[in-house]
Amino acid sequence: MMRQADLAEQQSQENDLFNKRLGPIKTDLLRATHNIRTSMDSLIDAMSDLEKGMDRLKALTA
Repeated sequence: MMRQADLAEQQSQENDLFNKRLGPIKTDLLRATHNIRTSMDSLIDAMSDLEKGMDRLKALTA
């Protein structure tokens, strides 16, 4: 029974250490994902504006 308690405590400590190491990495990945989404939204908006401008130019020259 003591052996099981020791194993459970050791696993708990290992999980805590892993989660402490994983936390900053997870934060970095979430931040990067947010930046990519924001950049993609900006790119899509800019492409839409460009398409509208091109349509207006085509209508003017047609």
